[in-house]
Amino acid sequence: KEAGIVRADWGPRPKGATQLMADYKKEFRVIDDKIKTDLQLWYLADKGVSVQEELLEIMENIKYNRL
Repeated sequence: KEAGIVRADWGPRPKGATQLMADYKKEFRVIDDKIKTDLQLWYLADKGVSVQEELLEIMENIKYNRL
């Protein structure tokens, strides 16, 4: 094992939330209260599942040397 080696990264938010922001910025060219509300509603509906799934995928990829 080598110390100081970055094997993976994550963030700043789950892929679904990132896509929501990107689509909104592309269409409206602004970050406003509407997208902030939409993003909060996305997080409430998701209940943290996307974060768990994405981090599990990263950990499995590291475990099986796929990263």
